[in-house]
Amino acid sequence: MSRSIEMARARFTQRYAAANVGVFWDINDFPIPDYLDSYAFYEDVKTSLQEKGFTGSFSLHLYADGDPYMPARLVNRFRCPELGVSYLQVVNFVEILGCC
Repeated sequence: MSRSIEMARARFTQRYAAANVGVFWDINDFPIPDYLDSYAFYEDVKTSLQEKGFTGSFSLHLYADGDPYMPARLVNRFRCPELGVSYLQVVNFVEILGCC
């Protein structure tokens, strides 16, 4: 890798490492293992971000694209406002973002 690319990457990392991050997790495409509760799942995502160099705060938003109603057992299992874990009721996430 060239020195200029390394320098650009370092500047990018310094600039955005402390940024606030919002993670949007589609539970249909990427189901959460049954053995994880909201705290363990939150900590796994947080650790993954920290390993990539992020140091800012983050929030975790679960959604089921195409299904506006997630089963109550999953909502109750993962809703955890004190950790910043929430559930978004959306029908088409791509339409809400206005992209693609």
